[in-house]
Amino acid sequence: MLKKSCNAGNISGSGWKMRVAVVGGGISGLGAATVVAKAAAAAEVVVYEKEEWLGGHAKTVNFDGVDLDLGFMVFNRVTYPNMMEMFESLGVDMELSDMSFSVSLDQGKGCEWGSRNGLSGLFSQKKNAVNPYFWQMIRDIVRFKDDVLSYIEQLEDNPYEDRSETLGQFIHSRGYSEMFQKAYLVRLLGHSMFLFVINQDWCFFLVFSGVDLA
Repeated sequence: MLKKSCNAGNISGSGWKMRVAVVGGGISGLGAATVVAKAAAAAEVVVYEKEEWLGGHAKTVNFDGVDLDLGFMVFNRVTYPNMMEMFESLGVDMELSDMSFSVSLDQGKGCEWGSRNGLSGLFSQKKNAVNPYFWQMIRDIVRFKDDVLSYIEQLEDNPYEDRSETLGQFIHSRGYSEMFQKAYLVRLLGHSMFLFVINQDWCFFLVFSGVDLA
């Protein structure tokens, strides 16, 4: 287990030292430790991390002499303002990135589609245009956004509402198609993140409260 500390000294004239422990050396833990160390100039901040490196799932590994960055590397100013502010204060270089999504099932023999390039991406397989199951998936994507937002609003308005419903129960109780589940929802959940994808022509909004598809 790693133990990293930052000692800013004693509180002037008192001999008393504030000690702060941060458990976990991922982005949240490191961010919290940085903020505390700056805000409390006299504090000793100690970060405890069970792995042999800091950064959580975001780390750099060397493969055949090439440094590869792993972990979640896409962010934006709207939903990650604090992280971007921290990067800017540390002088971390940031680059604009294209954010798109594509699916290919059964090694290209099944459904294929993508969110980039508008209709040409959506109908990358020409047969999608005449596939009723594909069109049902598109309708379900639009319906899913409305259903989820209504569900969240319902929970906010009723604090005692049962919140134990899993994502699988949510999907099955509302009759979403198998194509929607296989070629859209499960693929997005594979990213293990809260995903908001926008490009010029399409807006796909995913909000989920659980990952149990049973």
